[in-house]
Amino acid sequence: MIKYGSFLSSKMIAISYPAPTDGSAVLLVRQRGTICEVRGNFEVHLIVTTPPIRIYKGFTSATHTSREHAKQEAERYLLELNVQYGLTKTISRRYYSSYVHQYIAGFLDGDGCIGLSGNSSFTVSFGQSSDNGVPVVLERIRNLYGGGIRKKKVYGNRKVPYELVIFGEDTLPLLYDLRDALVMKYEQARLVYDFLRNRKGKGDEVAPLREKLSKLKTEYASLDIDANKITSAYLGGLFDAEGCIIASGVTAMKVDISQDGCPPLLEAINQRYGNRGYFYKIVLSFHGDLAYDFLQEIRRYTCVKRSQVDAVLSIRNYRNKHSKLVTVDERDVIHQLQETIRIEKRR
Repeated sequence: MIKYGSFLSSKMIAISYPAPTDGSAVLLVRQRGTICEVRGNFEVHLIVTTPPIRIYKGFTSATHTSREHAKQEAERYLLELNVQYGLTKTISRRYYSSYVHQYIAGFLDGDGCIGLSGNSSFTVSFGQSSDNGVPVVLERIRNLYGGGIRKKKVYGNRKVPYELVIFGEDTLPLLYDLRDALVMKYEQARLVYDFLRNRKGKGDEVAPLREKLSKLKTEYASLDIDANKITSAYLGGLFDAEGCIIASGVTAMKVDISQDGCPPLLEAINQRYGNRGYFYKIVLSFHGDLAYDFLQEIRRYTCVKRSQVDAVLSIRNYRNKHSKLVTVDERDVIHQLQETIRIEKRR
């Protein structure tokens, strides 16, 4: 495993299979050419099933005059292969851990949308509100997959809503990476990805696909959930999008996950925790020790609510070190931690 940087960081490169000793990486991709960058070196990969072809060639700064020269030569070589084998759609980017894919899938299922913009341009969008400028999570996803962030209209005294939008064929890398991690929007992502990969021109008929996407959005309530996809990283992304931490009283704590469109998802999450949660309309709640255990599990995979999660776990650590019988003098410490949570939630 080669891994740099922190979770969901634009500087992270993770390869979850054995890599050659020179730091390069082998990536199996079907029916397209790819440039993979690892440690400033560039590898060109081409896998074609019919006829069976596999090409793997490296371009390093050691054998070329500079890193930029190696990149140019790799791109030139890939272009020649595309012309030779009739492959016109390529993806050039870095590759990231499956945990990043799972987190973004959870965030997209919670606060994202796959759809059409206008008559023919497909989009993948992520939403997040903030009173402190562009949300960090949107910036980090943009650093990984591109797109543009825009500020939306504010209604009343609410936080400023921001939206990251990725258009057209620029969505292909994202949809490819999330294909096995999405739960609610898996079928939408598959349909759009297959359509964009196979379309021959901008005039392709999109009306039937638009109808299928609209129909899928009405079927969330009867969705058959794959429990294997409910991973800690997926829950971290979903909680960042749809979760809430509530500290009431001195030691009482609960976490809520809301999902008005897909009750089966909440039921699958509750089953993962032994059906110990409570339902109230569109909300799944975990109380007490179960809430702490849930936050401990997803902590390393959170981004938006990391500071809130840390504050809550600090309360638990404080109680464990002293006693569960909180004295009057100790109340000030816990109240201070709870105030930290309230401040962070307003940001």
